[in-house]
Amino acid sequence: EDGLFVAYACGFYDGKKENLFYLTDYLNSEDMLMKMLAELLIPKYNNYTIYVHNLSKFDLHFIFKLLTLNYKVSNILSKNGSIISLVVSNKKKNCSFKIRFRDSLSILPSSLKELATSFKVPVAKGVFPYSFVNKNNLNYVGDIPDFKYFDNLTLEEYNDYSSKWGGGKMWSLESETKKYCMLDCVVLHRILVKF
Repeated sequence: EDGLFVAYACGFYDGKKENLFYLTDYLNSEDMLMKMLAELLIPKYNNYTIYVHNLSKFDLHFIFKLLTLNYKVSNILSKNGSIISLVVSNKKKNCSFKIRFRDSLSILPSSLKELATSFKVPVAKGVFPYSFVNKNNLNYVGDIPDFKYFDNLTLEEYNDYSSKWGGGKMWSLESETKKYCMLDCVVLHRILVKF
């Protein structure tokens, strides 16, 4: 939006439960991110380490300000000027926790797709039309987006992906975003379990 990235979906996976959030269900991006943080930063996950692939160069830009305004942020570790680890805590009555966020890319410097192959993770990394998404089409349902919207995808891979949408089946941006987001979470979880 206006040349800036705006979060329109987010989620996390704790090994059992999928937690997904999509912008159209919230007032704005900040509201959506705060809801996700409220469900993630709870006593149930006390002393957990939350791994985020490319935390320092992408995801942290969306949540750092929200974390510092609403929680105690400490033990910040950086490498080459980028934050690769931090601890978030809360000491409110009946809501005490201390959770570490770590950038998994700093310990596994490869794409999730390459890591999934290397670690023989049975769930393959998905494909997604990144440049198709904008603030005006978040509710899009229709034909699969054109090949030009998919980055780092061969025409053969695009045709294989497209073949799943025959027979009048409609492609939904919300549904595909949620599926792609959760697939990233599950793939990273399974890689880290094997690591």
